[in-house]
Amino acid sequence: MDGSVGPMRVLVTGGSGLVGRAIERVVKQEGEGREGEEWIFLSSKDADLMSTEETRAVFKKHRPTHVIHLAAMVGGLFKNMRQNLDFWRNNVFINDNVLQAAHEFGVVKVVSCLSTCIFPDKTTYPIDETMIHNGPPHESNFGYSYAKRMIDVQNRAYFQQYGRRYTAVIPTNVFGPYDNFSIEDGHVLPGLIHKTYLAKKEGKPLQVWGSGRPLRQFIYSLDLARLFLWVLREYDEVDPIILSVGEEDEVSIKFAADAVVEALAFESDVIRKNVFINDNVLQASHEFGVVKVVSCLSTCIFPDKTTYPIDETMIHNGPPHDSNFGYAYGKRMIDVQNRAYFQQYGRRYTAVIPTNVFGPHDNFNIEDGHVLPGLIHKTYLAKSRTLRQFIYSLDLARLFLWVLREYDEVDPIILSVGEEDEVSIKFAADAVVEALGFEGDVIHSQYDTSKADGQFKKTASNAKLRKYLPDFKFTPFKAAIKETCDWFVANYDSARK
Repeated sequence: MDGSVGPMRVLVTGGSGLVGRAIERVVKQEGEGREGEEWIFLSSKDADLMSTEETRAVFKKHRPTHVIHLAAMVGGLFKNMRQNLDFWRNNVFINDNVLQAAHEFGVVKVVSCLSTCIFPDKTTYPIDETMIHNGPPHESNFGYSYAKRMIDVQNRAYFQQYGRRYTAVIPTNVFGPYDNFSIEDGHVLPGLIHKTYLAKKEGKPLQVWGSGRPLRQFIYSLDLARLFLWVLREYDEVDPIILSVGEEDEVSIKFAADAVVEALAFESDVIRKNVFINDNVLQASHEFGVVKVVSCLSTCIFPDKTTYPIDETMIHNGPPHDSNFGYAYGKRMIDVQNRAYFQQYGRRYTAVIPTNVFGPHDNFNIEDGHVLPGLIHKTYLAKSRTLRQFIYSLDLARLFLWVLREYDEVDPIILSVGEEDEVSIKFAADAVVEALGFEGDVIHSQYDTSKADGQFKKTASNAKLRKYLPDFKFTPFKAAIKETCDWFVANYDSARK
């Protein structure tokens, strides 16, 4: 598209707002502008777009070839509920003035910004571009929603009557720098950020409005800005297009609130010990300019109800097992913070997710230790059906060094043997018996079934690891068990147990 009309003079209405500032940053500071493009960013000080005369005057002054139309009367839920008529009238005036002026002055392409609130209130999910007009929007902001819908109607009419290729994008919930952070009238994330900032500053508890259960897809304003450039230059349809993260990245308001709490290092009564530890380490790393942090998570962070094998994209796809949800959520928040430090400061902090680790210096406590060190201790003193992937601590150490030196993603990575090396607890117990030379009776038919098995299967995919390290050799399971047992016997008096 961009090569067919020669130089582009791009006029951005609403250029001082959330998305306009993001586009300006991407174009001017991040080098996304192209030779032959001139960019003009308008604010409300340059023209009142509710006025036909002022709108025509600003188009006459700048003579744009392309327009990104962001200007609108916007507000959060409560402002919309109070002023539905104002949102309808003012936005209809703005949109009609901009599109008609663009037509009159021969603008080649207009890309307007809609919102997912325009979709029907009662609908099926996921929503797509064909469903905009399939029913009334939610009553809380029907004025704004219908006004935005009319942009799509006008775009189709300009194409039908004059052949104009004016289109629109539909981003999901946008957030980022230069947003409206009003607690009363802003959208959910900037309002949460402001409330959390004040709670931290004033040393008060944080109160989040609502139940926290509603789900939303959020898109970072800089990601949206880059997508806007693609639409402006390459997308050649009149039909609108949704710009959004995937359905799998939809999060609850509670999750968003927790992410804000983590990003601002807000410490309230709901934050447990693991969150304190993780936050202190990550924030100190940021303040002292640490180049890279590699944190250690656990496969227990994955959803209890899931499909197998699990992979790195599935961490936040549901609640973890009830038995250790506090620890699991505390560990999950490391991933949230890593992403927040990257988004806000460009820090490349990441995390690894090992499967069940064992080896020397483990905690061999029979009641509170993990399954293999507990088995080793019980078998030593005595001288299942459940499946697990175990990783020897020395193999994990070698992989940690590789992550520290070579792995350059913020997204976490699972460190695990392959699914084919998953073993039963019975097999692990037999390996411990063999390694310790235990010659007493092992009565497998009388396993103590009064003790919980835990989840039957927690298979993790190491496909991402194998993509990077296809030739990494894990220590054979029985050899690793033998080394661990030998260490435990030699250090029985001082071992944790």
